[in-house]
Amino acid sequence: MMGEKGEDDASRFPRWFIAISSWRGVFAVFVVYGLAHGLVARLVGPGLAMDDGKLNVVTQSLRAGYMPSNPPLFEWLLIAVQQLTGPSLLSFLIVKYVLMALCGLCVYGGAKMAGASRAWAALTAFSLVLFFQFAWRYHQAFTHSLVLIAATFFFWFVFLRLLHRQSIVGFALLGVAIGVGLLSKYSFLGVLIAALLAAALRPLARRAIFAPAHGGYLALAFAIAGLIAAPHLLWLVSDNQQGVVLTAERLQGADAPYWRRLLSGLPMAVWAIISFFLPFALVAVSLFYSRGGKGAGVKASPSSIVRALRHVLARSHLAKADLNEGAALARMASVLGAMGMIGGVIALGMDGMQERYAIGFLAPALFWVMGAGEARAPSRRRLSIYLAALIAFAGIFMGMRLVQAAAPGQPFCKACRQWIPYEPLRDELIALGFDGQGTLAGVSDNTAGNLRRLFPKARIFSGQMPFYRAPLNDSARGDQKGAPACYLIWSNHEAPGAVQAFGALLGDAPLTQFEAPWRHFLKPDDWRYTEWSIAELSSDSDLGRRFCGA
Repeated sequence: MMGEKGEDDASRFPRWFIAISSWRGVFAVFVVYGLAHGLVARLVGPGLAMDDGKLNVVTQSLRAGYMPSNPPLFEWLLIAVQQLTGPSLLSFLIVKYVLMALCGLCVYGGAKMAGASRAWAALTAFSLVLFFQFAWRYHQAFTHSLVLIAATFFFWFVFLRLLHRQSIVGFALLGVAIGVGLLSKYSFLGVLIAALLAAALRPLARRAIFAPAHGGYLALAFAIAGLIAAPHLLWLVSDNQQGVVLTAERLQGADAPYWRRLLSGLPMAVWAIISFFLPFALVAVSLFYSRGGKGAGVKASPSSIVRALRHVLARSHLAKADLNEGAALARMASVLGAMGMIGGVIALGMDGMQERYAIGFLAPALFWVMGAGEARAPSRRRLSIYLAALIAFAGIFMGMRLVQAAAPGQPFCKACRQWIPYEPLRDELIALGFDGQGTLAGVSDNTAGNLRRLFPKARIFSGQMPFYRAPLNDSARGDQKGAPACYLIWSNHEAPGAVQAFGALLGDAPLTQFEAPWRHFLKPDDWRYTEWSIAELSSDSDLGRRFCGA
């Protein structure tokens, strides 16, 4: 016999949607979605840009920590994948879209733990495409934030699961989720605090999580989390003494007075909270919370949307018992997360609250809004419109990426570093006699990261990351014939100050310069050029001792 919710799903959702409303169906949809976006990324070319270049340099070695701004989980995943793919664009795409598929599964599982039916849980997972940070920014610029998104939803799946099944296995999974979260981004600590505080404030959740009988289980969870995060935490304490200073400067704006930072940071924090929910909130609220119950028409006027927003935010929303415990817990954690963001700006004087900082703190709101939406039993017509909106927005964002690939330049990019031609640089180095056995130093992270992509066996340095020294591999040790080759490389796209600083130290080092045309399938070959410079360094020179030695 089909359960009550299953019968309700069958009467309101299309058959094709019921067919994909399962673990396998959700995973398959996100795999196809990720493959499509991966193909668009490859359409631009094989080059690495933005943070990808930097991370491709530091993944030359497995370490407990790399940079003061982020934990190392993303780098560890890259290293694991690059054992199969090499340090290529493909390794980044695999990590990115496997995490996306896992994220979809965790949202699906979390929604079911929050009381949703199978079809509604699938709808909740697919609703991720209505969040700008997920539907656009995820594909454009995120690296460590990708791991934070997946880790946050994994944590919430495990956390909501504990409301129903309090066992040693469940608490052990909680420990794994916390440990993984702490290795994803430091802001996950705020996610954890908001969730635990929300559970402490909700009687049912408090009995499930903090009951005296579960004290040993909870201690086990934190012990497991500590073991997982211990290598990086030890590195953070012992090998990264500048981390706290650099993080404080990033958060506070070292030279600005407190009140000026606050006047800048508070509006940014408020906007980060509001923009996180766009366009999801407008679509979901107008369809699920506007006036009218089953079979009612859709009234999506500005006034009806405002009234619906007031309803979903009202405290009486919980008193009406239209939320189960899981969705109510997610609501409480989301409110605490938003308060924590505002409180952090006030306490620290943060002047740089970026929109992506809201992801972890507000992610559980997806379970709250969708859980309350299911409780209102929207009509088949409203659900059909919502499904159409999901497909439409997924298509719109995909179309924007295709336009970006077909027409590089503003408003999509100014420097357009993903189009820089690195393959001519590879050919020129080979013509100079470089066979991949030696050292290559790029003045910028992007140049260095792409050099590693082109010469995976070489030892690679970046002039922008003096704190990271690549291990001395066999190709950089030299042989009986003498010292291995060592080249310093830059282009006209590098920071002028850095180029001038290195140029003054070159002396009479052999220098090769050439122009490489940018290639694009819809533009002439001479539409833009990159001017490359290659300096061969002697191991006796200052730069040679800096980059070519141990």
